Amino acid sequence: MRAIRSLSSSYWAYSAIQQAYAMGFVDITDSFNADQSLTKLEVLVRSPKG
Repeated sequence: MRAIRSLSSSYWAYSAIQQAYAMGFVDITDSFNADQSLTKLEVLVRSPKG
Protein backbone atom coordinates (compact mmCIF):
# COMPACT_ATOMS: atom_id res chain seq x y z
CA MET A 1 0.00 0.00 0.00
CA ARG A 2 1.22 3.48 -0.80
CA ALA A 3 2.58 5.52 2.10
CA ILE A 4 1.10 8.90 2.87
CA ARG A 5 4.11 11.21 3.02
CA SER A 6 2.38 14.05 4.87
CA LEU A 7 1.03 11.77 7.61
CA SER A 8 3.21 10.12 10.23
CA SER A 9 2.73 6.38 10.64
CA SER A 10 2.47 7.09 14.39
CA TYR A 11 -0.65 9.25 13.85
CA TRP A 12 -3.52 7.73 15.87
CA ALA A 13 -5.76 7.15 12.81
CA TYR A 14 -3.05 6.22 10.29
CA SER A 15 -4.21 2.62 9.75
CA ALA A 16 -7.86 3.67 9.43
CA ILE A 17 -6.91 6.30 6.85
CA GLN A 18 -4.86 3.73 4.92
CA GLN A 19 -7.83 1.34 4.96
CA ALA A 20 -10.22 4.09 3.81
CA TYR A 21 -7.80 4.86 0.96
CA ALA A 22 -7.62 1.18 -0.04
CA MET A 23 -11.43 1.02 -0.11
CA GLY A 24 -11.70 4.17 -2.24
CA PHE A 25 -13.25 6.44 0.39
CA VAL A 26 -10.44 8.99 0.29
CA ASP A 27 -8.26 10.18 -2.54
CA ILE A 28 -4.70 10.75 -1.47
CA THR A 29 -2.29 12.49 -3.80
CA ASP A 30 1.01 13.49 -2.21
CA SER A 31 -0.50 15.05 0.88
CA PHE A 32 -3.34 14.38 3.26
CA ASN A 33 -4.86 16.80 5.78
CA ALA A 34 -5.96 14.49 8.59
CA ASP A 35 -7.62 17.31 10.53
CA GLN A 36 -9.73 18.58 7.63
CA SER A 37 -13.49 18.24 8.09
CA LEU A 38 -15.77 16.72 5.47
CA THR A 39 -19.12 18.19 4.49
CA LYS A 40 -22.23 16.01 4.52
CA LEU A 41 -22.17 16.03 0.72
CA GLU A 42 -18.56 14.81 0.63
CA VAL A 43 -19.47 11.94 2.97
CA LEU A 44 -22.42 10.96 0.77
CA VAL A 45 -20.34 11.10 -2.41
CA ARG A 46 -17.75 8.80 -0.83
CA SER A 47 -20.33 6.35 0.54
CA PRO A 48 -20.52 2.88 -1.02
CA LYS A 49 -23.11 2.51 -3.73
CA GLY A 50 -24.26 -0.95 -2.64
